[in-house]
Amino acid sequence: MKFSIDNGVLVGCKVENGETEAIIPDGVTRIGYSAFGGCSSLTSITIPDSVTSIGNDAFEGCRSLTSITIPDSVTEIGSWAFRWCTSLTSINVSSNNKSFCIIDGALYNKNQLRLLVVPRTKANITIPNSVTIIEECAFEDCSSLTSITIPDSVTRIGRRAFGGCKSLTSITIPDSVTGIGWGAFGGCKSLTSITIPDSVTSIESGAFIGCTSLASITIPDSVTSIGENAFEGCTSLTSITIPDSVTSIRYSAFKGCTSLTSITIPDGVTSIESGTLKGCTSLTSITIPDGVTSIGEYAFEGCENLESLNTAEYAQLISENCFGGNLPKKLIHEIIKCVSNMSDGTIKKYILTKELWNSLSNEERFNLFMTRQGKTLSSGYANVVNAKQATDMGGRMLKVFDGTPSATECNAV
Repeated sequence: MKFSIDNGVLVGCKVENGETEAIIPDGVTRIGYSAFGGCSSLTSITIPDSVTSIGNDAFEGCRSLTSITIPDSVTEIGSWAFRWCTSLTSINVSSNNKSFCIIDGALYNKNQLRLLVVPRTKANITIPNSVTIIEECAFEDCSSLTSITIPDSVTRIGRRAFGGCKSLTSITIPDSVTGIGWGAFGGCKSLTSITIPDSVTSIESGAFIGCTSLASITIPDSVTSIGENAFEGCTSLTSITIPDSVTSIRYSAFKGCTSLTSITIPDGVTSIESGTLKGCTSLTSITIPDGVTSIGEYAFEGCENLESLNTAEYAQLISENCFGGNLPKKLIHEIIKCVSNMSDGTIKKYILTKELWNSLSNEERFNLFMTRQGKTLSSGYANVVNAKQATDMGGRMLKVFDGTPSATECNAV
């Protein structure tokens, strides 16, 4: 095995011929950022007494690592140090270490205020009442963990703290917690319910991403922001209550929630960001407040069963391409009515499927045709189109699928 050492800092290593054991040379004082990152064949790593600091992501991706002993000399362990160490079953720390200790197999700082790492094979654990912070990735990939009680002393659940705990079915967050970190429960595929207390003010990015069994959730009035991808891929989520306190819903927050049937955006929200409800194929109703001034691209793409959208600003929705290219079939008649007077040609970039085109009346086809060309007729459809013209126009409009009709064809209408 080849080590890269710079002024006492182990900055990297190269595993050769499938080596399974690493013995760090004496004299190394710090294991640097991602020094063993991706060394997936290593089953054991020996740390010398000269090491005082283990950096961020130091052993990230050491998926075969089963045990590790932290010497008395170590006083600092960085964030994500054992991320993706999915086979880690044993962490050892001497009782003489002044900075860290082991309780019930889990690694804590000496005064037991911070829970750092739990062996990935743990099925249950009792967190001491002294703990205030559950650190990043503390329980990540604990695939046998089915339930956990978080004591009232905890104020912060770190990033990916319970990420990938695929057997976890329920969890109660105490009133003492004020923040749920990025991806805190991401990939908890068996999680069916969770209670968020009134103390929480923000749900951060990806907090519940991929929680495919989560059927419903109530967000308390204390929450003011929902981060990007917060509930993405929660395919069993049928309902969600968003309180009026929420003023920010970030992009793709509910993307791919395929069982969600309706949603009400609170009055304080002024922007619906890109992909917010993308792929919500069961969604039939969206309530948008009057204060919304912008709707991002693809915000409602794939919402093919949408029947109700309480806004008269369809022109805005079209111009910002919020449906990502295909209008929901049940909304198209209403939308075409609203955009028929547009003369700026913004609908030109819109794509209609033949199925939707065939569902339109001749008048709607005419209005859409003229709008695509940036044209309006003051005399109106009823005064210029007879039955024959309507039939002829329908034939010409089919060419829209292959390209924009020529000026001659437009003028002929």
